[in-house]
Amino acid sequence: MNGTRDGLIGLAADTIDLRKRGFGPKNGPGGAVEFYSNSFNPTIILGSTELRKGVSDMRVFDPAGQSARLRIYADENRYNRGIPDGMSTTKVIDIPICNGMGFVTAEYRDLTPTVSSIIAFEDIRQLSSENELITKYLLRFVGDADSWLLYAHHSSIKQAESTPFRLQIVGTTRLQGQYPFTGFLQVAHLSADNRGHARREALFDYTTGSYCTGVEIGAKINGPYADSGEYQMRFKRAGPGKSPLLMYALPHHVKTFHSSTSANIHRVFEFPSPSKGMMYGVIADTWRLRVESLPVEIGWLPLGEKGCASFPPKVLQQIYTVARTEIAQDLTVQTHFNPSMYFSGKAYAKYAFLCYSTLHVLKDPSLAQICLARLKNNFALFAENRQQNIMVYDATWGGVASIQAFEGGVPDRDEDFGNYLYSDHHFHYSYHVEAAALIVQLDKDLGNSNTWFQKHGEWVNTLLRDYANPSKEDPYFPVFRNFDWYHGHSWARGLISCGDSKDEESSSEDVNSVYAQKLWGVATDDQSMIARANLMLGILKVSLNEYMLMSKGNQNHPKEFVGNLVTGILSESKADHKTYFGQYKEYIQGIHMIPVTAMSPYIRSAEFCEHEYKTYFSKGLHFGKSGADKLWAGIIEATRAIFDAPGSWEFFSNPDFDDAMIDGGTSRTWFMILSAGMGGLNLNETCHLL
Repeated sequence: MNGTRDGLIGLAADTIDLRKRGFGPKNGPGGAVEFYSNSFNPTIILGSTELRKGVSDMRVFDPAGQSARLRIYADENRYNRGIPDGMSTTKVIDIPICNGMGFVTAEYRDLTPTVSSIIAFEDIRQLSSENELITKYLLRFVGDADSWLLYAHHSSIKQAESTPFRLQIVGTTRLQGQYPFTGFLQVAHLSADNRGHARREALFDYTTGSYCTGVEIGAKINGPYADSGEYQMRFKRAGPGKSPLLMYALPHHVKTFHSSTSANIHRVFEFPSPSKGMMYGVIADTWRLRVESLPVEIGWLPLGEKGCASFPPKVLQQIYTVARTEIAQDLTVQTHFNPSMYFSGKAYAKYAFLCYSTLHVLKDPSLAQICLARLKNNFALFAENRQQNIMVYDATWGGVASIQAFEGGVPDRDEDFGNYLYSDHHFHYSYHVEAAALIVQLDKDLGNSNTWFQKHGEWVNTLLRDYANPSKEDPYFPVFRNFDWYHGHSWARGLISCGDSKDEESSSEDVNSVYAQKLWGVATDDQSMIARANLMLGILKVSLNEYMLMSKGNQNHPKEFVGNLVTGILSESKADHKTYFGQYKEYIQGIHMIPVTAMSPYIRSAEFCEHEYKTYFSKGLHFGKSGADKLWAGIIEATRAIFDAPGSWEFFSNPDFDDAMIDGGTSRTWFMILSAGMGGLNLNETCHLL
């Protein structure tokens, strides 16, 4: 709804003009720019003469993971805006929205259409149409070389004959219909250079008349240990058109399309996305996508070069000495006196991996039992919802959030990273889920009873339902609150508006949110959850290496930006090489590493990690030279193990090691296991899930 510029009211549409991209200062490696962004200058605004500022209004209906329906009311006070079927109210404009839609569609109910722009029209031309229910226009703009197609679809032959759709020029930037109109308009960007593009226009003519109203996701995986999987996007359609839908695919889609879908790519539709490279038009009602090399063998402990990790006796003794000290740490101070779901979750996950490693790497079941008992006793504060900021169910948005939002007043929106506003839920809750999975698994491995699972299992499932509910049959939680099946990764921003739209600053914690699902599935023997998590991790491996981890030659971001190697904060319309909590390079690169787990090498290739380390950290920047917190040194050196395990081990096994270089969400023990384990050569059953 655009009502702030020149008095224009309606649905504004624009395209990405690569010539008008804005770039930040050149302060990155090799002169890489700090950010790039796209301007939004509404080229087309679909409205009506009846829309008036202060009287008309817009509401959102049927919000889903990849779609929604907008409704613009000519007079919000006169018409009932809550009619469920969305078709009974007169004088409204309904706009179906889907990710990747080929047309912008607006359904009119008894309103006189207007087509406006902030740019003057240069040429308005009615073109011939083979369908007598369709009126077609070509719109061109002064000085911009842009051309758009507009299709008016009449509801009946009688209407088309008695009140034909004709646009009249009522100003240099405004066109207006002659009569009230009931039907739908579709607009599509034809060209940025005023060329004819006959093939593209012919395909627009072929596909107009149908539009997407929703998307259903399906998946097919042959069990939890299948090394490949397939998922489908089935587009719900409406309109009288007979052709399959025109939808735009992102690069990671094109890379993983099944051959049956690749055959329907029409590269004449090449369209720049705001921050994910070029999109291509696909004419199909269903997309099939296949993901290979799923992480079926990756479990709790790191894989070595030729299989699961093995540890020589001398190495085990060094790790054991450190582990005994770290198990004795005061976990209560880190969790009970810290109301943060995020930081407490990290502390619990850290300690849980310590306990697991004590049993399965150090082979000390007695110490593992002591560790596990301490963890259970401490974790009960959160598992029983007795912490300082308890969690409550929010019936408005269907989620579990901090009570801060319901105690009166307006809390700081950044409190606990905006948990009460649904920001970062997949980051926060995944650490708790990981800790719980390790508890359940250890109880089984140590021969304990399953009392803990019986008492707290539903609490863990509730956290998972909040951020990763897979079922539309669940009446209490939305389907996949965070993971976006179209974009191939999660979004972290919650109920906080932003001009750059949704964003995420940590690709690695996105991975961890799905890794936690897999571990909980393993611990509870939920085969469907394991298979689903493996598929999602496979999708993340592809998408993150296309959009957030930028190897040499990355084609999806401007060449001026790729040298940063990670995007920093990636939003739907901008990439900004920074974090929300600081500008040190250790922070910006490191937030895309944390937490370092057995899953990290699956996502981050050795080649990428080596290039990143040599670019930023080979001169020891992360050892306190920049002024950044020392804890990032441990994260960076642990990631180094992916390409240089001996060098990483040397760092963590140093007798004079500074414990300030360990983040509160991990342990030196765990980093020693990672660096030693990734160099292991012999097979060992402990890291397999078979």
